[in-house]
Amino acid sequence: MREMEKGWFFFTIANSFCMPVLCVLHNTFDLY
Repeated sequence: MREMEKGWFFFTIANSFCMPVLCVLHNTFDLY
């Protein structure tokens, strides 16, 4: 149960960091 919580925590953190990055990448490629 503890490992599951940690995994979910990292998953949420990764999502919060990945989403803005993906948006920036998408916008950057849209410029070309």
